[in-house]
Amino acid sequence: MKGNKGKKRYEPLSEAEVVHLLQEAQAKKETVIPTGNGSKRGFGGVTEAADIELSLKNMNRILEHSAGDMTVTVQPGANFQEVQDQLAEYKQMIPIDLTDLPMQQSAVSSRVMIADPNVHYTDLRATM
Repeated sequence: MKGNKGKKRYEPLSEAEVVHLLQEAQAKKETVIPTGNGSKRGFGGVTEAADIELSLKNMNRILEHSAGDMTVTVQPGANFQEVQDQLAEYKQMIPIDLTDLPMQQSAVSSRVMIADPNVHYTDLRATM
């Protein structure tokens, strides 16, 4: 099986579940490939199937938005366009060019993982 998939697929709902799955995978020496909504599958090259595909699509909430500070914290599976729509209510946005539909449907995590060249005026950061 090719296409950056896993032999087993997990869709955790919390950071605690992600930590548990990664600890188990490490103990068993299993390979893990993270995914969001699958829109960037294959960016960076196609690999042999991993042992585990760790889908973060269910971790899709906006955790905090401080309009005055112009900061937003979202879970990795948050839909990029939905975050943009929420920010637009405050006349804010994440300045990334979205020129096609797959980009609009992508998870925020994919923008960070691929070091998106369309990012302007800002820095996307992943912290965990």
